[in-house]
Amino acid sequence: MNKIFNKDNLGFGGLQWLYWGGYGTVFPFLVIYLKSKGYNEVATGAVMASMVVVSVFAQPFWGSYCDRKRTVRDVLAGCLLASGIITLFIPVAYRSFAAIILLVFVISFTENSMSSLIDSWTVNAARKKTWIDYGLTRGMGSLGFAFTALLFGALIDRFGYGLMFPTHLFVIGLFIICCFYVEKRNKFADVLPEHDSEKKDHPRFQLKGSGKFLWFLVSSTLVFIGFRATLTFYPILLSQRGGNNMDLGLSIFILALCEAPLFFLSKKILRRYKDTAVILTAMVFFIVKIFLHIGVVSVPGLIAVQATQ
Repeated sequence: MNKIFNKDNLGFGGLQWLYWGGYGTVFPFLVIYLKSKGYNEVATGAVMASMVVVSVFAQPFWGSYCDRKRTVRDVLAGCLLASGIITLFIPVAYRSFAAIILLVFVISFTENSMSSLIDSWTVNAARKKTWIDYGLTRGMGSLGFAFTALLFGALIDRFGYGLMFPTHLFVIGLFIICCFYVEKRNKFADVLPEHDSEKKDHPRFQLKGSGKFLWFLVSSTLVFIGFRATLTFYPILLSQRGGNNMDLGLSIFILALCEAPLFFLSKKILRRYKDTAVILTAMVFFIVKIFLHIGVVSVPGLIAVQATQ
């Protein structure tokens, strides 16, 4: 038990919990917030679509930047702090559609794209410290997302939307403190494998011309886009069916809570089954989930569908 709940797992788990917890204070409820300010479905859809598109292209950019600079702490802390401050301007800027698009663009570039950096930092650290369990730490992120969304769904309905934005910045402050703690124990420059572009065994040469890798890259990118799009546009669908913030918070709670056990057990699952089989199974469930949304017309039904996550 002590090997599982060690300082490294708790540190990386804290990063995941605070990152997804901070995300859960604002972004799941942003659609309903904008609709309450007079935005129609086309406008809210455009705002959320820009968020998805930017995050798809921002992730490889930040990943490449961190590899070249051999740092991740400064990028995570700087980007999330910038996003937290910029988010405070949403209640002022909502009157201008162009201003909201610009804010969401910057927020998505600086915050929504950071999850892959936390994952990369954890996985690279686990190569040297085998007791670090990525599945455990990522599962803690799902729990943070679940409980934060459930709590804020109730709080927003009771106290209003003004609670979201300062709380979001406060959670980011805790994230930055945790980030510096993790950096002391697992410097990214130390855990990142040394690379030499002239070596023939460098991954770039190994993957060059690999058809299987390219197919995996394309399919995983499409699944990521689908996942982000579903998570982003689900609040619009729920709102169309008559759902409120409490219903949305409950939906996300069920979604995140159902995925957490799979993260916790991921190491055992991957030992027993091939990773390709696990990925394909997850893809099938995800596709089924998307189609289930089409035929469900009631709020309780939409909430129940999230259990297929």
